[in-house]
Amino acid sequence: YGSSVKTVKPANVLDLYDMIMYLGKSSIKIEKGFGVWWLGTLLKLKDKNLADDLYFEKWYIGSKDINDKELLEKTDPNTGEYLIERWMYKDTTNEVGKASGRPQRLEHWMKLLLEAAETDSNLITHTDPERLYTAGQTFAIWLKQDKRELPQEGEKEGKLIPIANLFDATLYQTDHKHEHSRGGPTTIENGEVMSVERHNEKTKRMYTDLSENAVKNKAFSELETLAAIVLV
Repeated sequence: YGSSVKTVKPANVLDLYDMIMYLGKSSIKIEKGFGVWWLGTLLKLKDKNLADDLYFEKWYIGSKDINDKELLEKTDPNTGEYLIERWMYKDTTNEVGKASGRPQRLEHWMKLLLEAAETDSNLITHTDPERLYTAGQTFAIWLKQDKRELPQEGEKEGKLIPIANLFDATLYQTDHKHEHSRGGPTTIENGEVMSVERHNEKTKRMYTDLSENAVKNKAFSELETLAAIVLV
């Protein structure tokens, strides 16, 4: 990458640190192609001369807007999008010390990484064999759920799922809506990200239903046997 390497700043290294720590916590192994991908992507985000689409993307919400108490009222009635000026990545490092900045940059980096990993198997691999859904699918389902758990009965909306916890298997699970054991496919459409507590409740209900059905079937078989004896 020549002299462009000099454009790497401490804030960019902090973003890399956050992503590496996040991947490790999420049971996602970094492969040998990750470093080249990261540096190449960073340059696309920062170097205007490369004229890459990533450079011109505006997605970051500044801390001033985030702390605006009237932010929720500044939305487009048709799309629901915030009517505020968003920043490009090169400008976000001006807020490196803001609490609202690092989660946004981490989310953006993970989005870029998981999109790239869909076509490049040399970037990351999931190391948790218990997880049937890939990291990319989980991330896509999370976005589809508007970064929340699906609302339960009586709830207007589900609880927020912080990206920092999304891949923490002790807090959240990605499960099949239609059970895999009953033919449900491992697809984004059939997936749901939920808390471990909710997943445990769902599993308990499923096995309770199975047990009740087994008892009913056994009772029915016993009645059939009794009826056969009486009829003889």
